[in-house]
Amino acid sequence: MTASTQMKALHELICLDDPGWSRVQQWALEASNSVDVLPPQDDRARELAMLDTQVTTRSAMGAIV
Repeated sequence: MTASTQMKALHELICLDDPGWSRVQQWALEASNSVDVLPPQDDRARELAMLDTQVTTRSAMGAIV
């Protein structure tokens, strides 16, 4: 990471208006194979994963993280 690149804060990565989780849920319902959704380890682990990946919850990847 360069000096000009700033990591986003957690609140900047959380999208409440258009979360990607609804798309992920729809994909799971439409899947031809069985899908198991596991709960996060804990809130802190989820927060750290979000900060590490720097992907917003608006995307499917961010919703899964």
